[in-house]
Amino acid sequence: MFYLRTLIQVLLILFTLGKSAWSSDIPIYLSFEQRLMATAVLASLGESKQKIKVIAKQAYFIQKMYLESETSRIEVNTIDEYLNEMRGVWPNAHTVQDDWDIIVREHNAQRREFFSRDEATQNFISSYRQKQLAYAKSVIGLALPTSLLFEPDSDISTMVTHFTEKTLSHMREFMSSFENLGKKIADESFGKIKDPALRIILNTMISGYFSRLSFESKKQLASAFLGSDLRFIDKMKVIEVMLQNSGPIIQKFIQVISRLGEVPKEIRDIFAKMQDNIKPSAPSLVKRLIESEKSNFTFASFNFKPVGVGSMAQVHFADLIEAKADTPVEVAVRFIKFGVAKRVEEDHRILKELAPLVDNNPEYKSDSRPRIEPLIDDLVAGVRAELDQSQTNQNQAVATKLYKGKINVPVNGKKVVVVFHVPRVFLSKTSDSNLMVQEKVSGKKIEEFQNFANETHPDMAVKVVESIARFWVEHALFTSGQYHADMQPGNFFLNLSEFASKNKIAVHIIDFGMSGVLSKETQKNFHVVALELLSGQADLIADNIWRLSIEEHNKISKKDFTKLVEDTVEMQKKLGSKKLKFYEWIARSINAGIEFPEYFVNLNRGLGTIDALLHGAGSKLTISRLAFDYVSRSPLLVFKILWNTKLTPKELYHLFHDQLTEHKSPMMCRTLFAKQL
Repeated sequence: MFYLRTLIQVLLILFTLGKSAWSSDIPIYLSFEQRLMATAVLASLGESKQKIKVIAKQAYFIQKMYLESETSRIEVNTIDEYLNEMRGVWPNAHTVQDDWDIIVREHNAQRREFFSRDEATQNFISSYRQKQLAYAKSVIGLALPTSLLFEPDSDISTMVTHFTEKTLSHMREFMSSFENLGKKIADESFGKIKDPALRIILNTMISGYFSRLSFESKKQLASAFLGSDLRFIDKMKVIEVMLQNSGPIIQKFIQVISRLGEVPKEIRDIFAKMQDNIKPSAPSLVKRLIESEKSNFTFASFNFKPVGVGSMAQVHFADLIEAKADTPVEVAVRFIKFGVAKRVEEDHRILKELAPLVDNNPEYKSDSRPRIEPLIDDLVAGVRAELDQSQTNQNQAVATKLYKGKINVPVNGKKVVVVFHVPRVFLSKTSDSNLMVQEKVSGKKIEEFQNFANETHPDMAVKVVESIARFWVEHALFTSGQYHADMQPGNFFLNLSEFASKNKIAVHIIDFGMSGVLSKETQKNFHVVALELLSGQADLIADNIWRLSIEEHNKISKKDFTKLVEDTVEMQKKLGSKKLKFYEWIARSINAGIEFPEYFVNLNRGLGTIDALLHGAGSKLTISRLAFDYVSRSPLLVFKILWNTKLTPKELYHLFHDQLTEHKSPMMCRTLFAKQL
């Protein structure tokens, strides 16, 4: 049962040790050598006796190299420099075994001695070394005999003995002591969230997720804690370590959920880091990947420090040599992170277990919130599609041709031109590449742009976000049919290089892993269906949704579904609630057991993301208002929609009138419909 227990009680032990062993604000870290030996034992957990013996032998020879090496004296100038040098550069691979393999393959074991010419820094080094050693023994002593960590053995048989029952049971104790950490952190931190539904979701998911991880994933999380401040005083840092070392589905789930309600600032800051600043793949593994791609791409240079890391992929800058180009081309190279595919399946298993706990929570159900289980299925489907790098390349190649244009935005009496651009994709020489190579573009993230705009043009940020939403609506629903299903802030950035001279802002849109193209016929059907859903007429809503679905896969009868829609519409009227938005109707239908084609689910995800983008920027616009605004400028399009709808002229007039009066006078609305009706 040891291997099925979780990583969570250690916080209680470490809090106690931290308070007694070190009173200053200086963090306590394991040295590289200490962490290395602890990792050897951690890698051995759950392995066969033969595998344990191999790892023990490798650890023995590393220690032997230390003993036989000359001491290297390393000068440092500051306390921070000393702490960084002492910790060294850890592989940070996606599994403990990969960490260990990289160390065995690449590490040059050598004794190190640190000193400083600065008296204060030297005094700190002497004091810190003594206290850190005692502290490390008290913590890591749970997992290793101190002789193995701090006094290298000379006998291989002794080393192997240390790696058997006593030492491994100590490391199991270290891991199983995490038993209640997730619940404790969730209760103390997420308990502050005022929105009861959001609080229930995060509490349930965080407290339950880490207890259900596979043993391999638990070992990786334990390794991450061994590389952190061993005092664990800062609870936010604990949450950050846990989430940074979780799987891609839970990370994306938190990204989505955190946009739906207000969370405390310290938690919001951690969630913000998860947009494009998640733990990257090990540099050593990245180098091997790039080496393996020589038959597909030739790089004059490659920057192994990533410029962006998401839950699924990471991006690096490089210089690409093209056959017909005189000079290398600056590019951005994207690839799926190592181990992600395996973690996707693990996350799916865990979150499918946890979702019913949220959906069946009496307090959550009483608030009439959408069920979580369909959202999990939707995220998993999207992420699995994103794993296909070649498909992402094709999606973006199509988007480069179709997804372009410009919109004029009035800002403080001036006309600002917002230009949309999708980076060009460079195709590989063979069909088996794991890389996506695209032209390098630069710009500000939306948060940086908002800070810049607030100082000079207070209303510019929201105007630009509204132009992005307008561009999305026009292309997806009316013109090219191209839609980006994940238009969240991490997937676009803004270039202001021509703002001062030409009042022009370039919006670069990236990551088309979740995207598609609607045919003209599909667009036409969508216009009619969306219009009739917005009408609020229960019979039309039920009929249209049923017609859009995969009827043979629906888990509810048409009669029961129609009754459910009628009850929902009636309840809205009684409460005086606003009519449900299109994507909200679709979400509720999925909750009820209606199944839609994948392209439709993808599009609906895109609609919801755009609406969240508008809301997050403080805009009062909605997708339906943008769509009606576009339709109102095209009498021919209005005619085509009216020709196919089942709504009466009177019903249509009132529907359009409600949507357009905030943008156009009632007289203009009457004129428009007089022409059409």
